[in-house]
Amino acid sequence: MTVHGAGGAVAAVTSWRRLAEESQDLARRLRSLGLARGERIALMVDTGIDFLRLFFACQWAGAVPMLLPAPVAGAERRSFAAPLARLLAGSGVRIALAPSPLVSLLPGESLAFAASFAEAMALPKCGGALPRIGPGDLAAILPRAGAAGHGVALAHGAVLANLRAVGRVLSVDEGDSSLSWLPLSSSVGLIAGVLLPMAAGLRLAVLPTAAFVRDPTVWPRLMAESGATLSCGPAAAYALAARHVRPGRFDLGRWRVAGLGCGRQSPAMAEHFAATYAAAGFKRSAFAAGYGLAEATLAVSLRPPGGGLAVETVDPAVLAREGVAVPPGAERAATGFLRYGPALPGVVVEVRGPDGRPLSERRLGRLFVRSPALMEGYHRDAPATDRVLSADGWLDTGAVGFRVAGELVVVGRSGAR
Repeated sequence: MTVHGAGGAVAAVTSWRRLAEESQDLARRLRSLGLARGERIALMVDTGIDFLRLFFACQWAGAVPMLLPAPVAGAERRSFAAPLARLLAGSGVRIALAPSPLVSLLPGESLAFAASFAEAMALPKCGGALPRIGPGDLAAILPRAGAAGHGVALAHGAVLANLRAVGRVLSVDEGDSSLSWLPLSSSVGLIAGVLLPMAAGLRLAVLPTAAFVRDPTVWPRLMAESGATLSCGPAAAYALAARHVRPGRFDLGRWRVAGLGCGRQSPAMAEHFAATYAAAGFKRSAFAAGYGLAEATLAVSLRPPGGGLAVETVDPAVLAREGVAVPPGAERAATGFLRYGPALPGVVVEVRGPDGRPLSERRLGRLFVRSPALMEGYHRDAPATDRVLSADGWLDTGAVGFRVAGELVVVGRSGAR
């Protein structure tokens, strides 16, 4: 694994084996804090090897890392401490760790141990064997998109099931390598960006999200320099990298899978990137669009690479009025939606009407998912969990869409969930 710092300069290099050894050593240090099995440890996210060491160390120690997004700017930091204190107060967490510049934001008065990553690494070792972790144990608690106070709790078995399914659809093998700049507090950034290449034993380069924000062209440039074959991002990120492109030589011919997702995306933004970098060898067929959400670990449906983008063009008036996706007539307004491929192996998706019954193709409805990769629930929020996860294992995604030729099309989100 390679971690790039400012300007794309290499900040650190390690191997997956070395990372595992260091994480196990650090797990023995964390256990000196008297951890209970399944205890939550709040980790403020940082793009760097130290954060990943601690993330995996929590799991080796039998604890559960609860990820906290880090503030990125001075103004945001000043308003971050109070909501962070409220979140931790209701989380049951007694141990919280942060990068050294941000440790002062932790509410030390309400925690048994609030420290920097460096201080955690200096703890004394605790002897004895590390606990055995099973597929039903929690792997992590990820922030929930658009909501505060109850993160998404994922079990090891769910994460592994989704990784296997995604890897199978993408035909990931030992000849691939990966690069990611996505924030590690998101399911896409952590699971697709780090855990997928780890599970497949791939070479991985990690770029801080802030470096991409400063210069979006660093993404394709590092893809070219590293020869990476896998990377993903939202359509807006591809558009930024195309809008700010600088003159220079890129060789993107090895970029085999350009993941696009996971919610509704703009086909035009992705097409702009493909056109801009076509001369550099980027192939439009590399796009692999998918739909997913943290509550389903990562992906629900995914279009295999090689076919590129598929856009379903419909009459927006008929879709809004009748809930049916039909092609537009001559000289009628048209709206294009990306197809997100069929459901992953082992995943079942139903498009349901207001009466809860499955709808036929091209009928607009609410998306429900049953999958071996569903969350255990929202952390310490049983009412919110019960609203979206039924007793028979169906997740109400809150998304609205339809099917075409077995592929999923996402139109937007419902107001109520």
